[in-house]
Amino acid sequence: MLEARRFKRRVLSGPTDPQHVVSEMRAGATLVFQATSTYCPEVASFCAELADDIGCPVAANAFLTPPHAQGAPVHYDMASVFIRQLAGSKTWRLHEPPKQWPIKRSRPGDKPETPLSQEVVPHPGDCLYLPRGYYHEGITGDDGSVHITFSDGVEDHWADVLHAVLFPVKSLCSGPGSRRRWPLGDLSPRHSGSGHARCNS
Repeated sequence: MLEARRFKRRVLSGPTDPQHVVSEMRAGATLVFQATSTYCPEVASFCAELADDIGCPVAANAFLTPPHAQGAPVHYDMASVFIRQLAGSKTWRLHEPPKQWPIKRSRPGDKPETPLSQEVVPHPGDCLYLPRGYYHEGITGDDGSVHITFSDGVEDHWADVLHAVLFPVKSLCSGPGSRRRWPLGDLSPRHSGSGHARCNS
């Protein structure tokens, strides 16, 4: 649940008090159903088909936002998202990314460094695609909104892969053994095949 008053995320798990949920939503909170595919067969089927098409896992979260409310402050996601509007509508304000394919998450309170690029209002049945790194915020009008966000579920990037491969090498090179001098015998002609090795000390 996202409390619009403070944009504070609260996770409710297990049985909860329906009156408390209704009270929070009347105050402007957005109700978030995470991992919707685990209990909605239709969403699970769509996620599976989409995953086959794009070649990576797909996650789904449903958002129920009351009228005249904002579920989350302006931010960008680390995965590309695909929004399917189910009921009502939201006005989405979009900004270009601060840089192409950012690798650091946006932080609460961050302001877009780029100007507003467009406003779009998806209605039931409409879809909106937000590539990774695009700042966005959604605000409801008189009707409130229900939408499902499908994400590609992939936040890894080449920098992570290279770090995972090279970090063990860096650790090996920082040990005392890596600081020993190269054996001079290994640089002699009989080891190197030709030429002479010269060592300046």
